[in-house]
Amino acid sequence: MKNFRSVGDGAFDAEVEGTANLPYTVHVDTMHVRQSYCDCPYAAGTRRICKHMVATVFAAYPQQIDAFKWEVEQEDLACQREEAAHRAELVRYVNSLKKDELR
Repeated sequence: MKNFRSVGDGAFDAEVEGTANLPYTVHVDTMHVRQSYCDCPYAAGTRRICKHMVATVFAAYPQQIDAFKWEVEQEDLACQREEAAHRAELVRYVNSLKKDELR
């Protein structure tokens, strides 16, 4: 990330390196999200939030990284538990079928 700077209350400008040869220009306004933009191919000309905007927010609020990471990890664990329960239920069902029913 280059040239990161605060430009107002909850607003930040930065140049964020991406896959292009030149960095992407990013503006994030946490108070007026619709005024945020990035000129990367994913977000340019749209109201999409891209990874360059997220990186800018994390640069502005580094203390939020751990909380976000914890939430993502908890969601991953919940999905894994749900998948394991579904798999166990499926195995029980298949094992309960008779040979003729399996055909």
